[in-house]
Amino acid sequence: MHVYSVGVSEQLSAVILTLIVLSSMSLLFIYANNFISITEQRISRRIIEAGASVKQALDIAAAYISGDELVIVIASNNYPVKLYDIYVNESLATSYCNINGEAIEGHVVEPLYLEVITCSMGLTNFTLIKLVYEGGVIEAYASRIQ
Repeated sequence: MHVYSVGVSEQLSAVILTLIVLSSMSLLFIYANNFISITEQRISRRIIEAGASVKQALDIAAAYISGDELVIVIASNNYPVKLYDIYVNESLATSYCNINGEAIEGHVVEPLYLEVITCSMGLTNFTLIKLVYEGGVIEAYASRIQ
């Protein structure tokens, strides 16, 4: 009498196991590669943004209140600086302020240049100013002069 073994041979099972291991390793590699690529893009973008904010330096040279007018003198660094908004005492005041009669929003301060921002609004004796520009936000306090 002959006994026939029914089942998968050792060679075929080794090939199937090898294919399963290789396919799962390939999926793991594709996932890891995609994750690393996305992380690298995020880090690169943050480095570029940080470099731009360093180049886009702006400083408030002087700020004071004279009568009903707030006067802010700003100075730029070696690169042009784009202005966005101005806040006075935590309230958006962009519509009340101008630079030489022009709107603040979108105004570009030339490199190594002084600009005078004037705001016509009712003010207290001591005022917090926040100037939002492409490189970040700067703050200063202004007080009333006699």
